[in-house]
Amino acid sequence: MLSEEHELVRKTAREFAERYVEPVARRMDREMYYPREVIREAGRLAS
Repeated sequence: MLSEEHELVRKTAREFAERYVEPVARRMDREMYYPREVIREAGRLAS
């Protein structure tokens, strides 16, 4: 069982992936495309 903190990190990562990565994932793979919005939001979450 995950601690409350670990569960929050897991939930946040899932929500981030669903909101920002999933919509452009195929393009990211095909074209080596890394949208600034995705990178910016990942950085915001990390700080």
